[in-house]
Amino acid sequence: MRGVPAERRSRPKTLVIQHEQQHPRLPVQLATLNVGTLTARSRELASSLRSRRVDICCIQETRWKGSKCAEIGDGYRLTYHGLSDRNGVGIVISETFRNYVTAVDCISDRLMGVKVDTGKVTMRIISAYAPQVGCTAEEKSSFYEDLEQYAYSIEDEKVLLL
Repeated sequence: MRGVPAERRSRPKTLVIQHEQQHPRLPVQLATLNVGTLTARSRELASSLRSRRVDICCIQETRWKGSKCAEIGDGYRLTYHGLSDRNGVGIVISETFRNYVTAVDCISDRLMGVKVDTGKVTMRIISAYAPQVGCTAEEKSSFYEDLEQYAYSIEDEKVLLL
């Protein structure tokens, strides 16, 4: 996986969500990662997430075609969406949270989301891969319109994570 040298990498942040007074706190370790490509490297990704105790990781630039869900090892499940051999997004979920996934929304090869409902809190996690400098103004506009439309369509969740 591409990235900065190990000593300069930031650690995933733990998000503690308190839904209502009667419910205990729910710790969720979140991360996001531009993987560059995932070809033959999904086990490496799972191992890395496990060692960092990440529960949910949004990944970008998978470069995989199709919409699928697959076990990638160490108790992690990858749900991904892509339209061609470029772009592509996914969300990796640990065994702790994968049984709480109640919906998967594949919007485009740059945008997808999952709904996680633990009974204590409902979260919508969005994996987004924004167009870069070399993309056309039309691509950029389309991406941000899709993102805005999707974000505003989410009403029942208490927590929205992008």
